[in-house]
Amino acid sequence: MKKPDNPLEELGEKHLPSKRLHDYLKHYWCHFLDLRNSVRCLVEIGVQDGHSLYMWRDFFPNATIHGIDFDPACRHHEGDRIRIHIGDQSDPEFLAALQNGGAIDCAPNIIIDDGSHVADHQILTFETWFPWVKPGGCYVIEDIGVHTGRSRKMTFGRLIPLIHNINYWPKDFPGERWPELTSFPEEASEWDRSTVGLAIYRYIAFVFKGRNPQDNRYLTARHGPDDPASGG
Repeated sequence: MKKPDNPLEELGEKHLPSKRLHDYLKHYWCHFLDLRNSVRCLVEIGVQDGHSLYMWRDFFPNATIHGIDFDPACRHHEGDRIRIHIGDQSDPEFLAALQNGGAIDCAPNIIIDDGSHVADHQILTFETWFPWVKPGGCYVIEDIGVHTGRSRKMTFGRLIPLIHNINYWPKDFPGERWPELTSFPEEASEWDRSTVGLAIYRYIAFVFKGRNPQDNRYLTARHGPDDPASGG
C-alpha cells in the first residue's frame, strides 16, 4: 500500500531543517495537517540558518512566521512573511515584552521551542508563553530529554503534571455523572481549563490548547447551583 503523501517531508527535502534528521516531520504532519490553512501566526524559537522558518512559510500559506534567536545575524532571513526578533529565551523580560503588545502583535496558533534545549529555558518559556497560544493551537518543545541528569528530569517533570491538568476532576463530583461535567469550579486552575491534550514522542512533545472540558460537544448540562462543577 502506498504511503499517504506528506508535504512536510517534501518541504523537508527542499529546505533541510534539522527536524528532518530527528524524524520529527511525520509527527508535525500528523498534528498540523488540519491546521494548515487556518494558522495565521507561528512563532519558532531558534533560527540558525533559517531552514525551518522557510519550511513553515511554505507549509502554512496564510501565516506570518516569527523566528526568535539571540544572534543578530539571523535578521537577514527576514522577509516574505518571515519576521525575526533578536533576544534570549532565558530572559523573562524579553519573553514578556514580545507577548504583551510587543513586536509580535498576534496571539500565536503555534509556538515551537527549538532554541537552547536547556531545561530551565524550556520550562520558563513554556510557562510564560503557553497561555499566549490561541485556543485550538499547539505548543511544541523539541529535543526534550536529550541531556542527562538534572536537566533531563526537569523537562520530564514539568510535562507530567499536564496529565493531571487535562484530566482535572472536581472534588466529590460523582464519576458516573461525567456527561454533566460541562464546566469546572472556581478552584480549577487556568492550566486545568486550557490544557486539552499532550502527545510525546522521542525527543519531542506537543501540548494542545483549548477549552477544558467544553471542547467535548457531547457533554450535557444538568447540574444545579449547588453542584461542585457549577462554579456556584
